[in-house]
Amino acid sequence: MNDIQADYIVERRAEPRCPVCISMEAIPYDSHGHRANQPFTAVTKDVSASGISFLHDAVILDRFLLVRFHRLNQHNSQQIVLEVSRRRQVWPLWEIAGKVHSGTEAIQGQDPLA
Repeated sequence: MNDIQADYIVERRAEPRCPVCISMEAIPYDSHGHRANQPFTAVTKDVSASGISFLHDAVILDRFLLVRFHRLNQHNSQQIVLEVSRRRQVWPLWEIAGKVHSGTEAIQGQDPLA
């Protein structure tokens, strides 16, 4: 392996990601659709059509998050369900990432949007 190949990292994502820094609110839910913890505010790191990663000052152990992006200018507030798949410490913060679900079908039982 030469020096150029050593610096090459294969991108395994299905969708390209874009660095985006936006404030968001997240509400933790368990896999049964019950609210698991208190809402918290975080900042996005990057987004793609199929996933999102964000930074927070504490590790988030919940499996599902209802993520809300508050109204920005003329756009209405938006929300998505995020299934958390990765947590890693980026001192002193935590990077949390996961797969975006278009609806609440990922969360069984109680509908968190109700």
